[in-house]
Amino acid sequence: MSTEEMKEDPFATLGQKALSYFKAHNYSEAMAINKQLLVKYEEADPSEITPKDRLVCLWRILTSIHSLYKDMEGSHSKDQIKEEQSYYERYMEVIQSVPQTEIVPDVILTLFSNRLSFLLPWEETDPDTLNRVATQLQTMLAEFLEKTQGRVLKRDLCDRWMQVLEKVRRNVGRGNFHKMVFFLAESFLSVLGEDKDFAHLRSSVYNLLADTAYFFSEQDTTDQERFSLVGKYLEKSLENDPTSQFAKTMENNIRRLETTTLQIRGFRHDTRSRIGKISGYLDRFKHLEGEAVQQNIAAIRSEVEVLQALIDLHEISGNIVGSLSIDSSVEEDIAPFIEEHVSVLRPLFARAPIKRQGAPDKWRFGRGQMGIVLQNLVANSDEAYVRRELTIPDPPCEFIVDYMNSRVIYRDFAGGVKIAGNIFEAYVSEKGVQSDRGLGLPQASRAMLMQGYKLIYDPDNQPDHGAEFIMDFTVNL
Repeated sequence: MSTEEMKEDPFATLGQKALSYFKAHNYSEAMAINKQLLVKYEEADPSEITPKDRLVCLWRILTSIHSLYKDMEGSHSKDQIKEEQSYYERYMEVIQSVPQTEIVPDVILTLFSNRLSFLLPWEETDPDTLNRVATQLQTMLAEFLEKTQGRVLKRDLCDRWMQVLEKVRRNVGRGNFHKMVFFLAESFLSVLGEDKDFAHLRSSVYNLLADTAYFFSEQDTTDQERFSLVGKYLEKSLENDPTSQFAKTMENNIRRLETTTLQIRGFRHDTRSRIGKISGYLDRFKHLEGEAVQQNIAAIRSEVEVLQALIDLHEISGNIVGSLSIDSSVEEDIAPFIEEHVSVLRPLFARAPIKRQGAPDKWRFGRGQMGIVLQNLVANSDEAYVRRELTIPDPPCEFIVDYMNSRVIYRDFAGGVKIAGNIFEAYVSEKGVQSDRGLGLPQASRAMLMQGYKLIYDPDNQPDHGAEFIMDFTVNL
């Protein structure tokens, strides 16, 4: 445009100035001049300007606002948010008047991305604010689809949403960035819905959520809770895209890590407990004489056997069933073995009766492994009496050696099991998921499996006011 033409055009000089500042990324000046230009456009005769002129001016104002405030990452004042909303509404109103052929999709998509980032409530994460902003984001996507007259597709907008989500995921410098990841991802999943065309994109979102949940979780989240959440996201990912190599690989790694963490925690707890008991027995030697010395030695031997069995149990990473070697087992009557172990249990439990049914017989078993089973069953009963504030009866439990059916029945009177689910899975416990609770029965079950036998709990066949467990020696699995 010549100098003479610019003099005739009342908007040319201001427009060129606004454009030069915008291109130089001087957004403060660019926004101010574009605001002046917009006022002149609105005061001018409609024949002197086109809807696209106004649209471009509004786009530059909005882009300047987003660029000026993007480093603040959600620390906008209410006035700034209100100002941005006002220009956005005017933009969406004007775009409907622009001929479809003059709408540039990339420009629209850039505005969508910038505004999505601008609206994230970094500083306000209360539920009411998050719900309000989530609705606002979902409404915005619908408005872009409706008012761009088909020039912008939902897939393109969703791709931009995913880009913003990935950018937020990388913003690890902010203390609560993971909250924004979860918020933005959940809002995005609501937009994607169950549309089959977006299955791959949903899988990507769940993969990103799994990655975030694994590496960045709340301080009071236990490892078990974290692994469970990550596993849930990975399952969702594979539901949407069974070929996702990321989800497959991470799911396998999580399962191995979950098992390893459980083994480490259980081993740490168990060895600390056993070593404490052995130390206690050793201290007693100072005050013991005669037969009491032999009893104490027998107790120490039992604890050492259990400790060795625990080491063996936690070292197994593959199939545990029947992994105990013959050299590590004995073939003998189990009733005297139970008597030996019961005699060194905590008070009252040491007087538990051992009833016999049928002619005595010999079974093959691991002394340490059976020590693990017996001690965990008794500890489980003892804890139940205390937790439920019940008076411990005398005797508090009983053993029945059923030679005819090759099984040992253990019963207590502590109120029974009051939860659903497989109680031999880690942390399926009435005690709550915390510390080392919920590991005893799973450990006892694994010790039986290691010998090729089973520990059985039948929820449909339980005594009144108590629990019954069966150590089944009928079949080597």
